[in-house]
Amino acid sequence: MPDYDDIDEFSTGEEKLLAEIRERFDYCQEQWRDIRQEAKTDMEYVSGKPWPAQERRRREDAGRPCLVMDEISQYLNQLVNDVRQNKRAVKVVARGAGANDKTAELRGDLIREIEYKSNAQAAYATAFENMCQRSYGGWRITRRYVSDNSFDQELRIARIPNPDSSYPDPDCKEADFSDARYWFLLDSIPRKEFKKRWPRAKVTDFDGDHLKIAPNWIKEDQIQIAEYWRVEIAERELLQVKGAEGRPLAMFADEMPEDAEPEIVNRRTVNQRRVMQYITNGVEILEENEEPGRYIPIVWLAGKELYLSGDTGPRRVWMSLIRLARDPQMLVNYYRTSEAEVVGMTPKTPWIGAVGQFHNPDAWQNANTTPVAYLEYNPTTESTGAQTLGPPQRQLYVPQIAPLEMGAESARRAVQAAMGLTALPTNAQKLNDKSGVALEEIDANEDRGSFHFIDNYEMALEHSGRILNDLIPHVYDGAREVGIRKRDDSHASVKINQPSVDEGGRPQFLDLTSGEHEVTITTGPSFQSERDAANEFVDTMVPQLEGLPIDPGVKAKLLALLIKVKDIGPLGDEMAEMLAPPNAQAALQAQMQQLGQQNQTYQTLIAQLQAENQKLYAEKNGKIVDNEYALKLAAINNDVKILIAEIEAKAQSESERAQMYKEYWIEQHGAAHEIAMQTTQNAHDAEMAQQARQQLAAQQQQQLQASAPGNNGASGGNNG
Repeated sequence: MPDYDDIDEFSTGEEKLLAEIRERFDYCQEQWRDIRQEAKTDMEYVSGKPWPAQERRRREDAGRPCLVMDEISQYLNQLVNDVRQNKRAVKVVARGAGANDKTAELRGDLIREIEYKSNAQAAYATAFENMCQRSYGGWRITRRYVSDNSFDQELRIARIPNPDSSYPDPDCKEADFSDARYWFLLDSIPRKEFKKRWPRAKVTDFDGDHLKIAPNWIKEDQIQIAEYWRVEIAERELLQVKGAEGRPLAMFADEMPEDAEPEIVNRRTVNQRRVMQYITNGVEILEENEEPGRYIPIVWLAGKELYLSGDTGPRRVWMSLIRLARDPQMLVNYYRTSEAEVVGMTPKTPWIGAVGQFHNPDAWQNANTTPVAYLEYNPTTESTGAQTLGPPQRQLYVPQIAPLEMGAESARRAVQAAMGLTALPTNAQKLNDKSGVALEEIDANEDRGSFHFIDNYEMALEHSGRILNDLIPHVYDGAREVGIRKRDDSHASVKINQPSVDEGGRPQFLDLTSGEHEVTITTGPSFQSERDAANEFVDTMVPQLEGLPIDPGVKAKLLALLIKVKDIGPLGDEMAEMLAPPNAQAALQAQMQQLGQQNQTYQTLIAQLQAENQKLYAEKNGKIVDNEYALKLAAINNDVKILIAEIEAKAQSESERAQMYKEYWIEQHGAAHEIAMQTTQNAHDAEMAQQARQQLAAQQQQQLQASAPGNNGASGGNNG
């Protein structure tokens, strides 16, 4: 098979591209032929036509039965309906380059809205059912305009109901076919319809020369149209240069300005992918479109992968769920058909006797349906004469179906073993296995033998989410309003790529064009079932956790872990994140830093309050001292008045009065001095108040000297 990856599409003509398309399509048909043939046989069994055409014709010509006892559909439906009930959801997580939890949540909500509007569950279920039935299936991701009067586009998920119309690159190595280099999607239309859809096509009337060039494309009444998807690889040089403040920046060499002279730290070659779509009829390119993104927008599922050795080398085979159950299913059909033939050989006329032996024939005719007391017969007949005959004999025949039943039951068990599933539990089993553990064990046994199909399905879902995540920045790149669907299945409208406000009125900017995100898959039942499962699970576990003597924070983390182990879907993920946020450590550090800042503020405030309290305490002590001084001073004034009265009453001599006044003044001055010293010690931080008190004490001393009787007399005596 020639390798066309090195062809430069811009330097080659249409003929070379058409030659590539035809050769690659022939190669795909050759590589997929055996796989498609086995798939065709699988679908004969699924559709209830397992008998080989020649054997069926021979039996029908001979009037023999040809029964089909379907033992396969119940197991197929069991697995497919389990996937329908337990829907998988795409979960987006931030990886870097400006992405955060907010942008990841927005992308996840947008993908859910795309799935809802596309009825994507129908596409998923169809693909999964095809994979189980015939070993392959898939769906596609398309773009369309929002409305007839808009230039905005949106993404949609579409079914591929007939997987035989799809031909992936047969040399893919990845299980999810994400490394496909090319892909064909086929559609056959009548010649008249072709002329209407492409009236400007160069070739509308196909002749014998066209049939020779493209025999697999042009039929007598139909024209095969193909979407040919091709991944083109362009080598580009990536440079790592020093940016502002010495930080390294990555940029492509062909995007660097001509006058720039950055300091190059490192360089490497990057193989950049570009996806092209060509619409062709094998002899002409009808349309040419460039698809945004890195992947061919088709998702493919394949069954169990095997490599078989052959004469020409290893040969890859994909096994369906029913592939190895076809022979035991056919054996069941043979056993049941043989039983029908054996039962059909049972005589319909049970009584046997000689002609004329049946006396009263009406009584014998109704003996099988009407009870009678007795039956009479003729022991002799005209043909036997005097010879006595025995009574008519009842013909006994027991069909030998017991061995056939044993063989059929063995074949049924072989069907179960081949498909890795068990029969659905009967009502008797459900009544006998009443415990929840027993019923859960029955459900678990139904999944273990076929889980590899579910695992392949989840890988395809993850790749589908990866394609959507890759296309979102290209399709939802302008300022607009889009609908989103949250994990609780509620709907909302948000403005993207423009300033807006959130539900709390805070400004925000929801950017869908930047950031790197990753896609994972979460499994779970419908939202209502999630609620029921979550309530039952939490009601069971919370009382047990309450009795554990552990830290509350550890309990929350333990409960979050148990919820994740329970795998109750996106609602369970939300509960776990609420109990143990993924960025809890960073949030705890930020909270500790905030508490430290608050603690520093509180310490400053406490110091200010303590200083204010000391000031108030000093002022209060000063007021107490002032009050005590006033009381002392009043007492001294009273004593002075009493002393003056006593002196005047006793009419002592001038010298006695002077001596008495001197002694009293010294005594009272010492008391005043003691009071002043006490005031200084108790109110050392209230200097202004202390000075005021000292001035008041000096004024009182002057008044005391001026009012003393001996003061005037001494003065007059000295003058005399």
